[in-house]
Amino acid sequence: MKNRIETLLVAFTFVSATFFIPLNVHATIYKGIDIYEYDNIQDWQQVKDSGVSVVIQKATQGLYHNDSLLNYRYPKITNAGLKIGYYHFANNSANPVAEAQHFLSRIQGLKMDTCLWLDIENQPNWTKQQAIDYTNKFISYVQSQGYKIGIYTGLSFYYEYLQGHVPNVPLWLASYGKQPQQYPNLVSWQYSESGSLSGVIGDVDLDYFNDSIFTGQAPQVTTAVQETNPVKIIQQQLNTVLYSSNLL
Repeated sequence: MKNRIETLLVAFTFVSATFFIPLNVHATIYKGIDIYEYDNIQDWQQVKDSGVSVVIQKATQGLYHNDSLLNYRYPKITNAGLKIGYYHFANNSANPVAEAQHFLSRIQGLKMDTCLWLDIENQPNWTKQQAIDYTNKFISYVQSQGYKIGIYTGLSFYYEYLQGHVPNVPLWLASYGKQPQQYPNLVSWQYSESGSLSGVIGDVDLDYFNDSIFTGQAPQVTTAVQETNPVKIIQQQLNTVLYSSNLL
């Protein structure tokens, strides 16, 4: 009887582990900042020494606006040994392909260590269908040009407007004071829009990035398919044995 119980316990532990252990639980996290022309960065070495390894710089907005500091900052960021990426801020111009073309023309020839980013936010400026259509067309065009791209947006915007309606690409969510449920395995996280950092005068956005920003591939679902039948069978057998032993 004792040997049978021990055998069932070992089997139950093995099957439970096989079918329920989350996958990809050791995501590597990279500290980062995202910036635009109104951020005041004074010393890039201090920024790096503070633990930052990734900088996402705004490149364009809408159909015509270019970030005025992109070309000025580019050599400073790369010379400091920081990894660099770029984002486009979406305007509801009804012409996502033209905005994507504007974005790609601005970053052409620049080194990029991360995938590109579409920044779509501000719920009052979009209907749900407008946001879905814009995102799909923008991403499709950028991908057709050979680039990898991810989505940056707010937590509520993503769940209310985009989830289930856009391509499966790297996701970077802004949420202040509340960690996204899928972080760190499925999403990167902008955790502050008013951070303090050595080398920066004033506030700056602070981020935790996972590996998907470099691969450009969205992480897979973190939990294996739950096959409950083997566990139930072993659990039932174990209960039967324990019950029988109590009767002896």
